[in-house]
Amino acid sequence: MFCFIFFGSWELCHRMEVLSPTFFGSPFGIINFLSEGFFVKAALWKDIGYTLFGTVVSFL
Repeated sequence: MFCFIFFGSWELCHRMEVLSPTFFGSPFGIINFLSEGFFVKAALWKDIGYTLFGTVVSFL
């Protein structure tokens, strides 16, 4: 219940322009960006792979 209230108030504040869109994105915009990055373009999987590879190499 808390999550629905939190994200709902966040979206409402974003639409009423209480929060600056420069610093706080819309929750639905963030979900759309992540779903496009993971499933449509699959670019984020490649970036995660590079990050994990660099992390593992740095510990060796």
